[in-house]
Amino acid sequence: MAKEATVERMGERTDLAGQVAIAFHQPQDLQKMEMRYLKAAGQLSQMFDQTRERLTALSQRMAQAVVKE
Repeated sequence: MAKEATVERMGERTDLAGQVAIAFHQPQDLQKMEMRYLKAAGQLSQMFDQTRERLTALSQRMAQAVVKE
């Protein structure tokens, strides 16, 4: 079990090193990786829903401000 845990940590460090390299050399690819993570974690649709709600509320406030002028 200890060897398996060591191998898992090595894999995680290697993965992290790859992500750091991508962040420096191809930042757009890191953003793609983040989107895949959010989708896999089930947070992507929630994030889009929250953004949509926030922008809709902002749009309504802006429309009201224009009408008042």
